[in-house]
Amino acid sequence: MPSNVRSITAKDALSFFHQAFDEELRAEPALDASEFHARLNCWAVDFQHPDGGLPHNISEAQNRITAAWQNKASELDLADLQLESLPDVIAHLPHLEALKASGNRLQKFPDWLDQLHELKLLDLSRNVIRSNSRDLLIP
Repeated sequence: MPSNVRSITAKDALSFFHQAFDEELRAEPALDASEFHARLNCWAVDFQHPDGGLPHNISEAQNRITAAWQNKASELDLADLQLESLPDVIAHLPHLEALKASGNRLQKFPDWLDQLHELKLLDLSRNVIRSNSRDLLIP
């Protein structure tokens, strides 16, 4: 074997590929402003009144999420807004360390929670989440 070629074990190779794959997953492209707002509005349209207006709680959630995105906030407080779901655009808040969504009407864990790599605090208390939802989320 030439001296510049290094032999590695299968375990080392797998470890390298897992690390590269994890880094690729974390490098999800950021949303530009128009795509961010389009996705947030897409979530909100499900709650529109027949006259086209939005309930106050949905407008308030949109405002808080938009502010967190614009300010690269580490905390997002959506507590006590009686939300039935959380928009997936929250997964594009890479600086988010705390998500407070207690006191809503959430019935399941959001599918995108595992994309919040910096999340240290998650408060989903006082919701109606079923115990079998999202396999209890913890890897």
